[in-house]
Amino acid sequence: MSQYQASLQAKAPYFIEILGRHGEVKTRHRFEQLPVSIGRGYANDLILDDTNAANYHAIVEATDAGVLRIRESGSQQGLLYQGKRIATLEVDGQRVVKLGHTQIRVRSAAFNGQEEVAKNKLFQQDGLLPALAGLLMLALSSLLSVWLESTDKFSLVNYLLVLALVFGLAMLWSGCWAFANRVVSGQTRFSQHLFVVSSALIVMDLWSVFSMVIAYAFSLEFIAAYGNHAMMAIAAMMVFCHLTIISDQHFKRFLIICTTLAIVGSGLILLGNYQRSGNLADELYMTHLLPPSLRHSQNQSADEFIQAAQPLKGKLDKARLEAVDKGVALLGQE
Repeated sequence: MSQYQASLQAKAPYFIEILGRHGEVKTRHRFEQLPVSIGRGYANDLILDDTNAANYHAIVEATDAGVLRIRESGSQQGLLYQGKRIATLEVDGQRVVKLGHTQIRVRSAAFNGQEEVAKNKLFQQDGLLPALAGLLMLALSSLLSVWLESTDKFSLVNYLLVLALVFGLAMLWSGCWAFANRVVSGQTRFSQHLFVVSSALIVMDLWSVFSMVIAYAFSLEFIAAYGNHAMMAIAAMMVFCHLTIISDQHFKRFLIICTTLAIVGSGLILLGNYQRSGNLADELYMTHLLPPSLRHSQNQSADEFIQAAQPLKGKLDKARLEAVDKGVALLGQE
């Protein structure tokens, strides 16, 4: 930085911007002179509404060379810049520093916004890249699922119908979250919501295939029998990601809500299974039989199978006799 640039860097007035999780400016504060103290305490020039910030956290000041800098003022938390704790940092209007859970950026009147390096819209968080990546992953996942489950001859119509259905549902789901995002924060972030739902659907597809193969290969039937609980956990995580995109201020609250959602959903699945079949499992056994070459567990002999089934004989005989006794009793009443 040249001496001329340095002298301009600390030119009054000064602006401290509090940024959101996605880099957007939430509030902008103007100061006519330095230094400026920042912290949670009410004696500061800039008061942070952040329980993770110290009472007197940092000070913005000018160096002898006329360069703006921010330094910690004895807080145990310190300052974070690019994930590393620092004691002091020269600010150039672009650098973002974290105090507790609050991100700030310091600029002076000399800062020229037109000289900022414009990011390509393809690489912006709410730009085209997340949407394209989400749609591409969604298309590949859908086509792969159709291909794996198809037993008939190739039909282009089947693939196109699946793509249209999946894309339509993803767009509708993302649109609802984007509308909620617009109501809360004034920004839609449709691309980010589309990326989240696409990623969740892909993880669900991968889990479905992975659990099926592992359960069959190693005779781990419980993975297939309780696989819907993993799906519920993935859905709850997807909702959590949507919520954190809308707002970054209630992380713990959102986590509790989504964890509760997953637990309640799993409980309803267990209750529905028991009411339908008298068992807590989703399935009594795996619904997919794969090629024998995938099997890694040892085959059970006929004698072992009969021996394992022996305990069931007593229960079946008892149930059959109870049914006969009830029938006889009913005939006696008539």
